[in-house]
Amino acid sequence: MNKKILSYILKKDLDFWETAKWIGHLADFTKDVKELEKKGLIKIENSKLSLTDKGKNLCKKLDIVPQDLPIVDFPIKIDNNLLKKFKKIRKEVFPKTEFDQLQILPEGVIKKIEVMKMYNDLKGKRIICLGDDDMVGVALSLTRLPKEIAILDIDERIIKYENKILEEFGYKKSAFFCNLLKPLPNKFIGKYDVFITEPPDTLEGNTLFFSRGVESLKKEGGVGYLGVSQNDFKRTDYLKLEKNILKMNIFISAIFPKFEFYETYGEEFEWITGLPEGVGLPKKPWFSADLLRTESNEKSKPLIIGTPSKHIKENFIKTNINC
Repeated sequence: MNKKILSYILKKDLDFWETAKWIGHLADFTKDVKELEKKGLIKIENSKLSLTDKGKNLCKKLDIVPQDLPIVDFPIKIDNNLLKKFKKIRKEVFPKTEFDQLQILPEGVIKKIEVMKMYNDLKGKRIICLGDDDMVGVALSLTRLPKEIAILDIDERIIKYENKILEEFGYKKSAFFCNLLKPLPNKFIGKYDVFITEPPDTLEGNTLFFSRGVESLKKEGGVGYLGVSQNDFKRTDYLKLEKNILKMNIFISAIFPKFEFYETYGEEFEWITGLPEGVGLPKKPWFSADLLRTESNEKSKPLIIGTPSKHIKENFIKTNINC
């Protein structure tokens, strides 16, 4: 029995998706909600979670104190003019389940750029995006601050679209086809100041994409930005990922939890199974990623070089969440 969930609902009735948004791993949260409902402690109607009389009595018996949801917000001021331009350009959406594509909200992309500005990771920098269905590369070009932008993606549609936009803003052909399950091409190794990646939500996918990013950085050191979703990533795997990052001799300089929210307005039912009865479509975006900023040095080295193992190839993408 999850006493924390009871304490949140004791404070006030809650929307299932709003609670999932802040509480962490969706499958674990769903399992706890089902258990509480089965025990008759809560009820679910129209996605609303509320305590039954039995649940209220148990809370009183166990001295459970009402608590607010652990909402985390970083009030970063964004460039609204840049956001407006980016929204106008990012009209094309490229969802493909086989590539685990889900776009960050435009506001999240611009917030990330503001963080990069704050850390001096933008002006005059050579930046590489490893996978870019979010079109961060386009947003970067709109600032006109990076010295160079490179985009590696497996989706030819994204490559064609981004190259068209980037060339309009004075950047030479910058988007290239690249399957990161194959060795990183030599022309992208040891060249960049900053890499950005939002890998598939698996330990294998995050480790592979991050490792390729480290391989792309200059030998004297650079910066990496990594998006990791706690909604689809168990804490045990999150810990393993952090250990893998440390094995590469990389310093995690900042973590912004629940920083980037994704465009999720109902397609969840195509890739999430096992939700409780009574849970309907979400009314607001709820799926998010933490943003990790990392720093490398002259002793840093990628964990995966060349062709990855069979295990990584078979497990680096997992598109469904089974609750």
